[in-house]
Amino acid sequence: MSPKRQSLLEELPDFKTHVDPWETTYAALKLWLKEHDGNYPDINSTNDKEKSLAIWFQKQVEAYRQTKGCKQCEDICQSVFSGRIFESI
Repeated sequence: MSPKRQSLLEELPDFKTHVDPWETTYAALKLWLKEHDGNYPDINSTNDKEKSLAIWFQKQVEAYRQTKGCKQCEDICQSVFSGRIFESI
């Protein structure tokens, strides 16, 4: 791509060359929490967006737990999410 075309693209509002899907989903989860008074999305929801966020968050918790090897993390998550988050793990 020519430098002129690159420059034109960079002039567009909010133009980004790379959008990280993890950061995009994280931002969507933060917005969900804000809009739903801090309630996390339910993995058993019939709402596709809610279920998708819940599944993504469940995977992040599992990855975090495996990285940390932390029983305390699992206990906290179990109490906060009443066990729902670990149902499909």
